[in-house]
Amino acid sequence: MMSVRDGLTGLANRAHFDEVLQKEMYRAMRTETPLSLIIADIDYFKPYNDNYGHQAGDNCLKIVSEVMMNTIKRPGDLTARYGGEEFAFVLPETRIENAA
Repeated sequence: MMSVRDGLTGLANRAHFDEVLQKEMYRAMRTETPLSLIIADIDYFKPYNDNYGHQAGDNCLKIVSEVMMNTIKRPGDLTARYGGEEFAFVLPETRIENAA
């Protein structure tokens, strides 16, 4: 069985994100309900990582991931590590003004 979690952050991994996003897009079209997607990255992460080292960079990613996990409260929402220092939120049945 394939893992659905990112090993470093504990968030959903990219493969799981892709699967959930596709499923939620089809559901939103079928039910004519809104679906919001947020993609975010950590500004200046590469210089931080280069200056303080990979262990500090990994700790930064873990801290940001913990904040993101604590931000999302509804069971159907998904927080994922999209890649590197990029993250994504899939928010079913969420209008843009609520996602913002």
